[in-house]
This record gives sequence, structure tokens and C-alpha cells, in this order.
Amino acid sequence: MLISMLELLALAAFGLSQISAEEAARPRVSICTAQEGRLDRHTGFRRPDGQVWWYATLAEGAAPFDASQEVTASDRDWYRERRPLTVRGLTYQFDSLEPLDDWPFRRYNRVIVPIDGVPALVPMGAEDREVWVLLEPVGCRFAVWAREDEPN
Repeated sequence: MLISMLELLALAAFGLSQISAEEAARPRVSICTAQEGRLDRHTGFRRPDGQVWWYATLAEGAAPFDASQEVTASDRDWYRERRPLTVRGLTYQFDSLEPLDDWPFRRYNRVIVPIDGVPALVPMGAEDREVWVLLEPVGCRFAVWAREDEPN
């Protein structure tokens, strides 16, 4: 069986000892997780039964991803009620729900201290304008709070 170039690149990215050609062909999903102690993005894959598997940084191989281990904004009243957030002395209003784009995670985002235990980040260059808090780890969806423009 011939392996496509994309599958070959996936094999190289995950290490030949960690992923099979069958796994490499499965649909990829982004996972944003703080299970390893800090918020970061990983790549996982969806198995035919719908379960998401991932490769933790120090893991020998793939393992099921347990989204219930994540603390998310959906667990907090301030998200459900869309209340303002005060972060580093600045007040932010609920703005939108956004997936994290595919740009390199650490290059374009800075992880900040968790907000009420929920992993959070700020996009580089917008540190005082937006705060993103983890909403759904599979698919890397975040709830975004933004500062309102101050009147002149």
C-alpha cells in the first residue's frame, strides 16, 4: 500500500514508532489542553467510533483524550451569564466564541494566569484588548472577552 505525501508528513511529525499508517489517515483534530500543566495545542485524531485520541508530549504512544479533565469556561457562571471579566486591572466584555486558528500557537499567543482556574491566553499584539478563555478543548474553541473602546 502506498502512503500519500500528507500521510508521510504526519508519520514524520509523530515519529514512526508512535503512529501507524492507519492512524495517520484518520481525520485530525486540534486539541487545546492544560492537562500537562500549561495550556498548549496538540494534534489528535478521531477514531471511527468518534473517540478522540492524542499524543501527549511525553507519552510513548496515542491515548484517549479525556476532555472531562479540562477546566473550561462552560463550567463557570461568569461565562454562562456573559459577565464582564477583570484581568490585570482591565475590564473586558464578552465578545464572541472563536476557534483558535492554525497559526503556530506559542508564536502568536501568550498564555496568561488562569482565570478562575480556566486556562486563558491573549493574542500577541492584542494583550490589552482581548482575553481568550478555554471553552471546548477538542477543536480549540475559546470564549473571547474584549475591551470596549474608551470614549475620546
